[in-house]
Amino acid sequence: MRFSRRALYGLRAVLGLVGAGVVPVSYLAEREGIPMAFLEKILLDLRRSGLIASVRGAQGGYCLAVPAGEVCVAEIFEALGEGFTPIGHDDDSFATVLEARIGGEVRRCLEGMSLADLYFDWCSWQAQRSGGGEFMI
Repeated sequence: MRFSRRALYGLRAVLGLVGAGVVPVSYLAEREGIPMAFLEKILLDLRRSGLIASVRGAQGGYCLAVPAGEVCVAEIFEALGEGFTPIGHDDDSFATVLEARIGGEVRRCLEGMSLADLYFDWCSWQAQRSGGGEFMI
């Protein structure tokens, strides 16, 4: 299964908001390496879904609207218009049946994975990669 750049950027943006309070768009774009115009469109869709909130003003930006433990990763994908459908083969193809089955399993997995779970995994991976040992919350 492949995830679109939009889905991966959206997840990175939301992960960048976990525990960070209000984050300016320019800072989030620079830190996560996401083109500003693309990020603004992604954040708008996430705000419309109620997963994040915008704050106006000089100290404005975006923040999580829902605690990270109460949001599943599948909700983030859905807010971005991402599906869990097969890549695409002929309707009679065995690969279509297989991909549909795998897509269903991926969906169940992402529905059972909270944003907090993914954040912990991401921080743990970064700590191990940088030689910092294990990451614990």
